[in-house]
Amino acid sequence: MPVIFTKDTHEDNYLTTQEGKNLPIPHCIIGTPGHSICALLRRELREQHKIDISDSTGHPYLVVTKHTFGSGTLAHEVKTLLHAGHRDILVVVDMQNDFTTGSLGSDAAQAIIPYVAKETAKYFEVGDANKHRPDIAPHVKLIGVATDICVITNALLIKTICPEVEIIVDSKGCAGITPETHQAALDVMRMCQITVE
Repeated sequence: MPVIFTKDTHEDNYLTTQEGKNLPIPHCIIGTPGHSICALLRRELREQHKIDISDSTGHPYLVVTKHTFGSGTLAHEVKTLLHAGHRDILVVVDMQNDFTTGSLGSDAAQAIIPYVAKETAKYFEVGDANKHRPDIAPHVKLIGVATDICVITNALLIKTICPEVEIIVDSKGCAGITPETHQAALDVMRMCQITVE
């Protein structure tokens, strides 16, 4: 089963961008530790699940960098994988240092790390065993941060590109900016025919 990590990605000029003017907190700047996949998640995968990942190439997952909340590239990558016969895809949204322990980190984001690691490990362990299986309906599961910004945006983009595929947002593996906006995003996604677990 394919695993795709998204990485929010900004450059040194972040504060001059529209997003930077509305959210004037530099984060996920290329070349900084905050841009990397969360160190706590990598450690949890390594210590609890014996899976070693890094930001280097050659590992059994994809990384999609995105320069704004949602990624058309991600949605098209998902569609390509589905057309290649993959039946279930996991998208781990923006589990990066800056969103867990860094400039925009939160207790809620840190709290989901063990669950995100467990779900990610399940997908790594199954590998391509479900590829081309007609008895499994194609679906895409999203987990990560922030439910109310990047998760919802990418779930809706994938649903737009793949309208007949079940899109699942696992609320146990997501954290929002606040509990209220997390819940509001889940409610909106349900209204848009995204399955919320």
